[in-house]
Amino acid sequence: MTEKTQNIVLIALLIILLALQLYWIFRHKNQKRKYTKLIINVLLWLSFVLLIFPPKTKNNRNLDKLGISDSQISDQFLEKIKDSLALETVISPTKYEKEFQEKNLQINLLGQKFTAEFLTQLSGKNVQFYPEFKKNEIQNLSWRAVLFQNETQEINGLIDLEEPSTLKLKFGTQTLDSVKLEKGVQTFSLSFPSFSVGKTNVNLDLNGEMIREIKYYSRPTPKLKILVLAENPDFETKMLSEWLGKNGHTVDVETAVSKNTQSKTNINQTKTNAYNLVFATPARLGNPTCSKTLKAGGGVFLYNLNEKDISVVNKSFGEGFALQRISTESESKLPNDLIALPFVFKESKSQQKLSKWPIAISQKRVGVSLISETYPLLLSGDSITYRNIWGSVLQFLQPVRKNNIEIKAPILQNQFTTLRFNNFEKAQDIFKTKSDTIYTKTSPINEYTSIGKYVFRKANWQTINDSLEVFVNEVSTADQYFVQTKNILNSYNTIQNGEQSERNDESEILPDWLRLLICLAMFIVVWIEAKW
Repeated sequence: MTEKTQNIVLIALLIILLALQLYWIFRHKNQKRKYTKLIINVLLWLSFVLLIFPPKTKNNRNLDKLGISDSQISDQFLEKIKDSLALETVISPTKYEKEFQEKNLQINLLGQKFTAEFLTQLSGKNVQFYPEFKKNEIQNLSWRAVLFQNETQEINGLIDLEEPSTLKLKFGTQTLDSVKLEKGVQTFSLSFPSFSVGKTNVNLDLNGEMIREIKYYSRPTPKLKILVLAENPDFETKMLSEWLGKNGHTVDVETAVSKNTQSKTNINQTKTNAYNLVFATPARLGNPTCSKTLKAGGGVFLYNLNEKDISVVNKSFGEGFALQRISTESESKLPNDLIALPFVFKESKSQQKLSKWPIAISQKRVGVSLISETYPLLLSGDSITYRNIWGSVLQFLQPVRKNNIEIKAPILQNQFTTLRFNNFEKAQDIFKTKSDTIYTKTSPINEYTSIGKYVFRKANWQTINDSLEVFVNEVSTADQYFVQTKNILNSYNTIQNGEQSERNDESEILPDWLRLLICLAMFIVVWIEAKW
């Protein structure tokens, strides 16, 4: 029987007993005594009910509030938050440890620069977290800690700008990417092809001033066997073949110089009849090697196309590339002085389009480009844009790489880091440092992906797997302190929602001493009433 049911039964019995006693009182012949006894018994029953069912009140008052501020919080933010939260007391972490640690308080963390040692003392406490980000200060910054050469590195973040500004990614004096942002809170995304191998540092500049250094590790690209099929000798084919060769790939070039004569050139020569990728002009897409490469899981890319060639590609490979005209002119102008056909690709779930360029690649790994020529980029010295275009093509066109590692940066010292390992040949060699091995679990979504967590105890570059390094950041910036504070508080289930900052427990109004007085009074009245 529940407590609620028990109370209902008890109340019913009390009502029955009270009714019987009232019946007995009203049978009394003495009218004066009748009403006196009635008043006395009603008071007795009320006292009895108060003792059995003491009144309770919802205690919805806020816990006593205490503010704890970090050492870098601004006076303006402090005054604003004190007014909005009605905080009377704001102290330092040191004073809290000395004087307030044992008290049950609602703690309001103001700012985010708190040590991990201090935050562990808040386990089980009621905590509200109010970080402060100043103007022009980076928030939510993220990038890839590890990637392959020529893969796209993307830096994302948030910033609250005092005025319209320009954000740039720079390698030395060379600008890799830039974006113009308006005043106020702005999200941003910058990207570039990873041009290096090994440790790489690039700078994030705001209006010409460096505000953050981005460090990541670029792995050597797995070497591919590539066939280039051209209709005629031309600069586009020559430059592309040489660039592929300089990136370490084996490249065979076949150019038709006359009807029955072909010119063959080898870069990084090796004897092979099987290729990972084929780059071809439209007149050569009927070459048997194209279909053979696709069947083997490789890719085919068509360049130097015109509008009519798209239908031939669709018919030859069973694709569905569709164009939409965007200009009445014979050509359209692209950034960096490039020229393309006056079309864009229509949206298709089975195709992936490059974000900045009129290039599409299907799920079958057939790619087409509407750019007329890219070699002028190299002639003008713009190797970054050239690598951006062709590096992206290689990234989406080639077969799935083995031994892929995904680690989100920044990696923070003494904080859990999630690592994803995809398509590893030897699962036991997934992740090792000089002193530790990580244990992983297979992803429920993809059986070829393993997921693990690891805590890097040392800062700076750390070697893993004997051939890979990651950069571990010592927590030093506002956004890094924010992540550290939030992670630690969440690990202790400490952060409370604003609606949960009130206590909703019930407390009885009657103190013990008043209960005792009521009991004594009841015994006295019962004794007198019985004698009367």
